[in-house]
Amino acid sequence: MSCRLEDRINGIDGIITGVNGWIVLVTVVMATAGCTAPRFAADAPPPDDLAIIMRSWSTDGRYTYFLAKKSGVLHFGGGQNALANHADPFTTLTTEQRTDLWRIILNHDLLRAKASSTDPPRHVRWRLSLTAAGFGRTLKCADDDVAGVGKLHDNLMRIWKNSHARRIGIEDDIMDRY
Repeated sequence: MSCRLEDRINGIDGIITGVNGWIVLVTVVMATAGCTAPRFAADAPPPDDLAIIMRSWSTDGRYTYFLAKKSGVLHFGGGQNALANHADPFTTLTTEQRTDLWRIILNHDLLRAKASSTDPPRHVRWRLSLTAAGFGRTLKCADDDVAGVGKLHDNLMRIWKNSHARRIGIEDDIMDRY
């Protein structure tokens, strides 16, 4: 009889262990499901809380730091300022500029992208942080490991160059030629 009681206790322990395992599994699945970026329609307008922080370090010693705040104010720091994470405000993004940046993010699925390499960069290392629709994502990658990161940087740089050109009296979009 004691053997049967012991078998029953072991059986109950097995059930409890199995239930705990399921609880842990369901908790993990629910927690990771909450970390998935929301899906957006291809023509969705940029969310009101869109924010971008982008840093680049090139192997030839050029450094950039862009900060596009939720308010639409775009900040830039280059060289030593970029290394110190210091960026001065220089323009407010237009609706068209925000939409262009958002299209790059959507077209290259940067809210879901994963860095594919931890190897030293051949040309440039990127760190990109995005916030959109209450979701945040940070990527660290090199060169063209993650499609669209370089294009996003180029677009931010074009906005900065054209804004700078207008400040010093050069015709609009002249910097796009360079």
